[in-house]
Amino acid sequence: MRRFGQLLMGLGLAVGGIVGLGILVGLNWPDLPWFLRVGIAKLGLFGSAGIMTAGAVITRLARRAEQRRLGSPPAPHAEIGSPSTPRADVRR
Repeated sequence: MRRFGQLLMGLGLAVGGIVGLGILVGLNWPDLPWFLRVGIAKLGLFGSAGIMTAGAVITRLARRAEQRRLGSPPAPHAEIGSPSTPRADVRR
């Protein structure tokens, strides 16, 4: 699953890069009205963002499942007196 998520993120990056490069170069279709060209560019960019988001979510879920399967790593030790250290006099 992790590889699939990374593949989706790469695909989203490629789609966004191609759309951005097309906008930068000024690639357009002369027979289409301007609002359709803008709409196509926006759909391409939003689609790219959606594909990258799906890839990131899949990668994160795969990482969580792997950590759960292997056991979570030990928590780092907090320094005494740091805000993350629980106080002994406070009841929970």
